Amino acid sequence: KQHGYRKRGLTWHKPGSDTVLVFHAEKSRWGADDYTFHLGIYITELGFEATPPHYRCHVQVRLNCLVPDRSELERASNFEDTSLDLADRLPRIIELVASYALPWLEQHSTIPTLSALAQCDYDILLPRILVFRAAYDHLRQLDRNG
Repeated sequence: KQHGYRKRGLTWHKPGSDTVLVFHAEKSRWGADDYTFHLGIYITELGFEATPPHYRCHVQVRLNCLVPDRSELERASNFEDTSLDLADRLPRIIELVASYALPWLEQHSTIPTLSALAQCDYDILLPRILVFRAAYDHLRQLDRNG
C-alpha cells in the first residue's frame, strides 16, 4: 500500500498513465505451502483492463529471475521448510520484494522504458522476461516512429 498498490486477493495493482503494474503471490497448485511471486506490466494501449491478472500482462517476470540468490527466495517462500523461522521468513520475503520486485516494476513502468527493454532481441528476452509478441512488436514500432 505504501508504494501505491491496491490489493485484490493475492494480487496488487498500481495504475499509471500508460501501464498497470502487477504483483501477484501464487500459492502452489500442488497443495504445498509454497509461493511463487509474479511481476507483470500491462500496457493500457493494448488492452482495456484496469486490474488485469498477472498472466494477461504484456510483460511478465518471476521474482526468482531477478534476485541474485534464487535458492534464498525459494527457501523463504517455502513455508513447509522448517529450517527457517517464521519471524525470519516474512521479513526476508518483504526485503526481497522491496529490493528487487518493486524497483524492477518502477524501472519499467513507462512506455519509453519498456521500449528500451524491447530493443533486446526477442529470443534473448524470453529466457528471463516474457514479453508477448504483440507487445514487443508494438514497442519496437513506437521506438521506430520516435
